Amino acid sequence: MPGSSTAIEVHDLSKRYHLGIRDSRDILRFLFKGSSNRYHWAIKDICLSIPKGRTVGIVGPNGAGKSTLLKILSKITTPTKGTFKVSGKVASLLEAGVGFHPDYTGIENVILQGAYLGMNSGEIKKRMSDIIEFAGVTDYANTPVKRYSSGMSLRLATATALHLEADVLLLDEILSVADVSFREKYSKNLEDISKAQKKTILFVSHNHDLLSQSCDSGILVWDGKAKFYENFSECLNAYRDKIDDIKSKPVDLPINFKTQSVEYEIVDIECKNTKAFEPFSLNVKYHAIKPNKNSSIGLAIKNKGHKGFTLSIDPGSTGEKLSSESGFFEMKVNYPYLPCHPGEYELYISLWNGNFLEEVSKKKLMFNVVGNQLQGSGQKTGFQVHPIKCENHRL
Repeated sequence: MPGSSTAIEVHDLSKRYHLGIRDSRDILRFLFKGSSNRYHWAIKDICLSIPKGRTVGIVGPNGAGKSTLLKILSKITTPTKGTFKVSGKVASLLEAGVGFHPDYTGIENVILQGAYLGMNSGEIKKRMSDIIEFAGVTDYANTPVKRYSSGMSLRLATATALHLEADVLLLDEILSVADVSFREKYSKNLEDISKAQKKTILFVSHNHDLLSQSCDSGILVWDGKAKFYENFSECLNAYRDKIDDIKSKPVDLPINFKTQSVEYEIVDIECKNTKAFEPFSLNVKYHAIKPNKNSSIGLAIKNKGHKGFTLSIDPGSTGEKLSSESGFFEMKVNYPYLPCHPGEYELYISLWNGNFLEEVSKKKLMFNVVGNQLQGSGQKTGFQVHPIKCENHRL
């Protein structure tokens, strides 16, 4: 077990996933047909020593390995190699409502969660009124949780994790559907239980303001690696420095679009004010080599590491076209808001001829969205955000 002052010890922890394997038939084909070794290291050779009684904020871009680390510590998944030791009982909340039985009432599910932690019914009942009150589900305590809203399920799951007898709490981005008042109450309670009860808390979130209020230490996870910081502000500064390093690297430009009838070259792209759900702008410099009267560019934002999340912000949808004259030009596009939660994103560019897609560039622009998550169930996908102003002028 870890030392008397250490809550979690991690040594050379790694997790590898094979790509393209879905079921046992794929595994057999992989073994007997000599398929290439296509795999991804979600985390690689992580070593950590986390003291007891700390509230530790875990930050890093999407796909860095934060959730994988917590799943291993929760024993939901096994590591490919390496070892870890956790001192005491562990309670995890890696997704709102996970572990709840939909046909059981709120009270019955709290009792069930307590039993998982090895608590007897008397210990659980002593905490029951505090849990139900904190979750704000007093009128629904004897109602099956399948009739709860997502917010109610989250509040009850969070209240249960915070109040039951566990030495280590593992929390993964659990407040995406919580309202402002519950977030404030949660943040205050998190600080109180860490200090008064000496619980160790590991908390993943892209809401850095919430982490700054709640956490005293931090872990930066980046590209499968992790580093512990005694001070959370130092951890957050280190994360921002890495983001700035990425933003300062030159984009793989120019991007050339060439077909039989048209040719344009994107010379430079600049994103300004990439703050979640606030106005932002794009400046695109381009060379019209073989122009067309009906050409426009398409812009698509994709959440890094997550397939299927795209949203169009095509300036051509409002009638703004690329220049039909030869030469160098700049297009300035202002949008009413950037419809993305905080995180790391990829910007893809395409060339259109009216409603016909000519070509999509394989090159992408990386950019980071900062700020706070929007209250609600999540960001929408597959819709267009129309620009409020477009300017196109010769350089």
